[in-house]
Amino acid sequence: MTSNILIFCESNNSHTSFLQHCFILLYICIEMRNWLKSSDSVGILASVVCLLHCLMLPVLILFRVPMSHWLEEYWHAFDFVFLGIGFVAVLYSARRTPFTWMRYFLWFSFAALAASITLKHYETVFNTIAILAALVLIIAHIINLRQLTCAVKH
Repeated sequence: MTSNILIFCESNNSHTSFLQHCFILLYICIEMRNWLKSSDSVGILASVVCLLHCLMLPVLILFRVPMSHWLEEYWHAFDFVFLGIGFVAVLYSARRTPFTWMRYFLWFSFAALAASITLKHYETVFNTIAILAALVLIIAHIINLRQLTCAVKH
């Protein structure tokens, strides 16, 4: 099907460009639907991107990479985008898991991440706590995903 999309996209007719984009988006949605059914997969993805985001800023500062005014101004706003996505992922994962301890583990790790992101502008130690909390949240989602997979198999 991928080759069909590539052939379909090669036409240069301006009237069909909108339809091409619609078909491409539809194909991507269909392919990713199974993966995105799992809120744990979304949580893992959001936490990994959040972790990379938290690790990139010190590296950019260390190497004195000139950042555009827009990036400097909105860099920390992305933290709250990740928190929003993470909140929804934890909400659905905690609802779906049959294990009470896992609910507490997911919510505790999310609360630690949210608190550290909110407070990291006051003390630098909270940036380290945010990185650790993101790692713990990734582990929590992986454990929950594996436990649910094992529960379905048995």
